[in-house]
Amino acid sequence: MINILNGAIYDEIMNLVEKSDKQIKLCAPFIKSSIVNDIYTYKKDNAEITIITNIRLMNFYRKVLDTSALSKIINSGGIVYNYPLLHAKIYLFDNKKLVITSANLTDSGLKRNKEYGILTDDYDLVKIANNDFNQMCSDEITGRVENKHLIDIQNIIDSCPKEIKIELPKYELENDEIYSYEIIQGATKLSEWKRNIYNIIIKFPDDHFVINDFEDYIQMLKALHPQNNYIRAKIRQVLQQLRDLGLIKFEGNGKYMRLFR
Repeated sequence: MINILNGAIYDEIMNLVEKSDKQIKLCAPFIKSSIVNDIYTYKKDNAEITIITNIRLMNFYRKVLDTSALSKIINSGGIVYNYPLLHAKIYLFDNKKLVITSANLTDSGLKRNKEYGILTDDYDLVKIANNDFNQMCSDEITGRVENKHLIDIQNIIDSCPKEIKIELPKYELENDEIYSYEIIQGATKLSEWKRNIYNIIIKFPDDHFVINDFEDYIQMLKALHPQNNYIRAKIRQVLQQLRDLGLIKFEGNGKYMRLFR
């Protein structure tokens, strides 16, 4: 069975959630609290939820991804992964049914926007999608999201200047822009090490960089942090933290990309 989904799919998704006995696997860059709350209203107690999303600070800043939604999942025993290259929307239910769609887990995506996709129970298609989902979870560029990351993100967002609102039609726009560092430069909740490393990153001539690009700044970091004897290891640790805050993206094979400049 393969059915075309060419209208609002909120009822279809919640019906699949309600009928799932063991596992619900959801993969979407934009996730809103209202939809997550509804999922937990409909789902069975024993059904486990695993989420893959794309942690970018601007997604939280522009309120297309909610820290409260991800916290709800984690606090309810679910697992949340950050896959920095994610753009796909894939929803799996008990590894028996699969939705591939353009719709995010938002009210606009599931209820209002013109979206398109398929619903299938084809064994081979479901197996392929499930394998892809599991591979994203275990990929070297993927990080597991914890509540401490979400608290840090929310603190940064709360200390940033508010975005000027311009009245536009209520469409959700997805993009891969590099945003101005001025938005977060004044964020008081960005810790010293994170701020030191990102202030180096914005000096790089290209948005894409590798770990060796920090070599020219090792002595400066030693002067700033004389008690730390493992500067290079600390840089790698902070890069993981910046990824988990949505400030940089891991591209694999030791390559990184800044999301603010």
